[in-house]
Amino acid sequence: MRRAVTIALTIAGVASATLVMTTTPAASAAVGKTIPVNADFAWNGVRNCAAQRPGSVICIAAQAKIDGLGLVEYARDAVPNGQTTPDGCPEFSTRGTLWVPGGTAEFDGTPVPTCGASDSPDAHYTLTLHDGAGVLAGATGTGDVVADNGVDRWHGSITLAATGGDSSSGVVVGGAAGGVVVVGGAAAIVLRRRRHRQPEKTA
Repeated sequence: MRRAVTIALTIAGVASATLVMTTTPAASAAVGKTIPVNADFAWNGVRNCAAQRPGSVICIAAQAKIDGLGLVEYARDAVPNGQTTPDGCPEFSTRGTLWVPGGTAEFDGTPVPTCGASDSPDAHYTLTLHDGAGVLAGATGTGDVVADNGVDRWHGSITLAATGGDSSSGVVVGGAAGGVVVVGGAAAIVLRRRRHRQPEKTA
């Protein structure tokens, strides 16, 4: 989606110039929307855990495509708390970083006191999303995640902030009586002064 902003400039001695600036979001995420995240994230991602916590037994990198977000990737650790659920599964906490096109966020996961499935899964978490940046700035999210033998089974949602964070990937400016330079997504506007012809002197 492109958003257009019209700016009118008038400078003494210079003809008026009307400039139209169009920004293009860096991701397909729709601001202010709640996006369901119900998918199996296979443990075949390429991301790395930035800093695993003491006691972590693994770094899991996973990915899946989610409608409204694109390719979602993350890397997380897993720390056992020494407890076992009543139905016989070990309890872990988890912490990690999530990436989408144009943004990142952190998440924490606390253990759920059930296995979450009948096939002896590895762990069961309740996740909370926080500290988003880019298109995930201000985003919130929760989810129920079962780590199930090489797959994280997510059931949750992410709610994007109404402002959508800093989602501009570039600026295109068009108009009259001016030139435009676009550098790294920022536009510098250069106005060309329109010279007025001086009346010819007569004797």
